[in-house]
Amino acid sequence: MRRREKVMSVLAILGAFLGGVGLILLSIFDTKRHPKLHRVFLLIFVVGTALSAIFTVAEVSLSPD
Repeated sequence: MRRREKVMSVLAILGAFLGGVGLILLSIFDTKRHPKLHRVFLLIFVVGTALSAIFTVAEVSLSPD
């Protein structure tokens, strides 16, 4: 595995971890009692998931044929 693929893999894992943390916190802070925090954690979840997907695609596109 090339170095660039390893970096993309680690970044994808970090993005997935960030999305997972955002999802857990999103489930804890509901919209009725914490509307602002709920939106912040929703954004963290979406950004983390998007980053994970982007880095996963980059990792696969960098892999040798």
